[in-house]
Amino acid sequence: MGVLVEVHDQEELDKIQHLDFPVLGINNRDLKTFRTALNRVNVLRRNGAQRFIISESGVRDAVDFQMVQQADGFLIGTGLMRRSGPLQDAATETFSGFFRAEGKLLFKACGIRTPEMLGLNSPDFIGINFSPLSKRRAEHALLEKLKQTQVFEPHWVAVFYKNTESEIRDILDAYPFQTVQLYANDTSPAFVRSLRQRVLLAVAVRTKEDLDMVEHFAPDVDCFILDGAAPGSGQLIEAGIPADFPYPFLLAGGIHAGNLERVLQYKNCIGVDVASGIEVEGKVDAAVIEEIVTGMSYQG
Repeated sequence: MGVLVEVHDQEELDKIQHLDFPVLGINNRDLKTFRTALNRVNVLRRNGAQRFIISESGVRDAVDFQMVQQADGFLIGTGLMRRSGPLQDAATETFSGFFRAEGKLLFKACGIRTPEMLGLNSPDFIGINFSPLSKRRAEHALLEKLKQTQVFEPHWVAVFYKNTESEIRDILDAYPFQTVQLYANDTSPAFVRSLRQRVLLAVAVRTKEDLDMVEHFAPDVDCFILDGAAPGSGQLIEAGIPADFPYPFLLAGGIHAGNLERVLQYKNCIGVDVASGIEVEGKVDAAVIEEIVTGMSYQG
């Protein structure tokens, strides 16, 4: 019988590094707060966990597999038990999602602001903007639709930029999103850890030094988004992103159907986040979204 040794953080990993064992389980769930952060497995692998790595907790579907793809294997319990139907069918659906994820890049359509666009199924994420500075802030009709919604889809993302912490908490109390997007430039690791939602953490990359703050957040987020210096402007990232940026991320900042090949420059880029690039004359266009969906499948 083999042995799987489980750790959750760097302190636990340091304590067992001297032991001789082949398989290491990295639990993405904090057993004190029960909060999960999918990037935790990637952090600990990078920080010295050079064994056969099992990612434990928090993996639900093909999107999640992309975020923990640096692991060698997966332990899935809750994600299977919460599926409807026989357990065998749930396992087949989940694992077939893993195999579909290989070679498929993710797509976040951001700035969705009307009710009819809320039902889009093609993008992996639907970004709904609550920033006080954004021209893509959710319209009143969409907010009314959300108030009537009983179950929020996991791929709906509440996007915050230059919102205060109290504003963010009030919005999440009113609208029970399961996933949020924050900007590293105007939040803190402590605030990230205080949230129960999945966290996509964006970094507005003005200089290479902006990427240094990534390590402060890395164990407590699910995925990164690397954005341009002026989020929402459609400007390309001017500062150099290392080709071997260490964690899975979505590329944002001036992405559109004509330049999707930019993702191929980066080893750990798992998809794109597009706002201005899905618009025609200032409005979100479903045909453009489908064009990007097709293009992302081709790039993968």
